[in-house]
Amino acid sequence: MTELATDTRDDAYHSLNLGPKQKAVYRKLRELEPNKHTNSEIAYTMGLPINCITGRIFELRELGLVQSAGKRKCRMTGRIAYTWEVVYQTAAAQVQESLETATAIQSTSESAQSAKSTVSL
Repeated sequence: MTELATDTRDDAYHSLNLGPKQKAVYRKLRELEPNKHTNSEIAYTMGLPINCITGRIFELRELGLVQSAGKRKCRMTGRIAYTWEVVYQTAAAQVQESLETATAIQSTSESAQSAKSTVSL
């Protein structure tokens, strides 16, 4: 990863208002890279019960900081489970995504307005 990408990622991370448990799980996932880990494996490496991890992974997914990296056999449970990875998105990509979303919403709104005026005639 380039220095600029690392700096951007770190700036984005520090600008978030994550709770201490969310930060701990996020940091552990970053520390474990490039390997992808299951909830049970993350819990084991942190010395925590799995129920302390699953909720934090869900919250980090909702924030767009973590994503599924596929499924494989978990080293802890022997069962097939999702693995997780940190999402690296540059500030420029975030801005572009926001602009595309705003444009799509505006276009949908304009189409709806156009349809209403056609029906009124």
